[in-house]
Amino acid sequence: MTAGPRPTLVRELLRAAAWLVVVGAVMLGVLAALDAVPAWINGESRDVRLASSLEDAERRVRARLVLPAYFPDTLGWPPERIRVLAGQPPAVALQVTARGGGETRLVLAQTIGVGEIPERLLPPAGALDEASVAIAGGQGRLRRIVGPDGQIWREVAWTQGDRTLVARSKGSLEELLRMVRSARVQP
Repeated sequence: MTAGPRPTLVRELLRAAAWLVVVGAVMLGVLAALDAVPAWINGESRDVRLASSLEDAERRVRARLVLPAYFPDTLGWPPERIRVLAGQPPAVALQVTARGGGETRLVLAQTIGVGEIPERLLPPAGALDEASVAIAGGQGRLRRIVGPDGQIWREVAWTQGDRTLVARSKGSLEELLRMVRSARVQP
């Protein structure tokens, strides 16, 4: 007749299993902290990622972006900052500075699918006034808003296919409307 496992062996196995759980929990905490570091450095929400180029942004959202065919020479290109939110629906925001750099002069944001543009990409702004405006086969909403910098911006919001788009500009109303009316998926 054989005796059951020795009590010390059982204790050692339980102790090893407990340490394994502790080490696993510590590693999960460390990995979560490391995951949050890039967002903390960029000053962004954890789920907002910076893209290195338009192509990188399109690859991340798995779709071509709607971009203006007309672009005034007062603005620099490519965008200074491209932010991507992989959610439902995915969304992208482009920040464009004046030619030669400087402050942001234009923000173009869009969803890739039906839905609103998340506040993490485009903070809400109070409207000073609002009007309807004709946009390529439909209607858009034109507003004057106070931007995050305290200055007056113009904003046009519209839908194109299954996408929600918003363009905010410090430039002239004519330039903004011309950009918005020329916006389409670029080949």
